[in-house]
Amino acid sequence: MTESYTQTQADNLVNIAYELILLRQPDPPGGAAAAEHLTSGKGDIRGLFETLLRSEEFAALQAAFLHHYVRPESRRLLLDHTQNGEFKFILEFLMAHGRTNQVIVDVGARGRERSNSYDLLKHFGWRGLLIEANPRLHPAIREAFAGTCFELEHAAVSDFEGTADFYFGVNDDVSSLNQLAAAGWGDIQGQTRVTVHRLDTLLDRHHIPVDLDILSLDIEGEDVRALNRLIDGSNYRPRLIVIEIGDRLDPSDLAAIGLSSGVLRHYDYFAHCGPNLFLKRGH
Repeated sequence: MTESYTQTQADNLVNIAYELILLRQPDPPGGAAAAEHLTSGKGDIRGLFETLLRSEEFAALQAAFLHHYVRPESRRLLLDHTQNGEFKFILEFLMAHGRTNQVIVDVGARGRERSNSYDLLKHFGWRGLLIEANPRLHPAIREAFAGTCFELEHAAVSDFEGTADFYFGVNDDVSSLNQLAAAGWGDIQGQTRVTVHRLDTLLDRHHIPVDLDILSLDIEGEDVRALNRLIDGSNYRPRLIVIEIGDRLDPSDLAAIGLSSGVLRHYDYFAHCGPNLFLKRGH
């Protein structure tokens, strides 16, 4: 049931909403129309807030809005869809070391939110190979990345070729070939059979340069195995690797993480962010 407002209440609510969200007083026509929606019952305060937040004015005002409410040291980059602020470290690497081919391979792509590839493809014109085993996510990925330069590979990645069971976790973010990893957050919600490839097989298929700029691995328990096989068994040497290792490991102790001697020979610690480790190619 829509709550009714007096004219005074409606005027006050409209003024507050404009001041909080658009950082200004409402213009007379806009304020009157918004208040009339409240007094007539055509709208409610939630709808008013959503209208302002979805407006083109608010879209242009984001920087000023954050400056007004959020301390500078707490702000994330506006163009950042990564989960833990990984994009900041990606940019730091590119600023310090440049880029060669503007290619990123995103294994365990999932979608736009929590993506390590989306901002580079969308805002910087990079080329991306997105690899995702979960068939439930493929339509959303195609929709979210539409208009960018990407290819989507429907496959799981590990250190072998063949087929395997793929387990659906309590949400699509934790689905995996690794049943224990998928069950780590709750009961398994089902499973399906998927094609599994070594990563170099897929990179060959899509003509990815051996010195691709960035490789991102987030495949719930298969990450280290897949990376070791790539470096030890092929000529691919990504310039920056972002790999999920979990929260319980020391990100600076590369050997304890299980990385192979080949990985340790070619890569150095660069940074870590949340459960992700950044490795830069050294020699």
